[in-house]
Amino acid sequence: MDTDFSVLVKAKTTPELMLMYKEWHKYLPDMVAAVTSELNARRVDMAALELEKQKAIDDNEASLAYGKKGSPLYLIFCFLLSLVGGIPGIIGGYIYAYSKTYSYSKKAFFVYDDETRKYGRAILAIGIAVTVIAICSRIF
Repeated sequence: MDTDFSVLVKAKTTPELMLMYKEWHKYLPDMVAAVTSELNARRVDMAALELEKQKAIDDNEASLAYGKKGSPLYLIFCFLLSLVGGIPGIIGGYIYAYSKTYSYSKKAFFVYDDETRKYGRAILAIGIAVTVIAICSRIF
């Protein structure tokens, strides 16, 4: 079932449509296209809205650029799991080392900062080593 978004946006006020345009990342691309079309039909100045949209993109990318710091408690927990269990440590290490998130403009950024990713790679390596040792000790 296709939704005709143009009918929905015609019922909205101009300030509501302007807010929807500024927060385009919360809506489906078809809805944003309908909102843009309706704003153009209402002869709204799109240049100012486009500047605000670009500022939101820049702010979003700046906030994602460095990543967040990993929880020390979870890092220690993953490290201990990698020492005793292997597989859970591999999963935790991989998540901390390689998890990515995407900005509003679909650019990929690492979720965690460089220091946390360094610890994640170490946890991953230890988990792999412990798993390989465990497998080899059972085989031989």
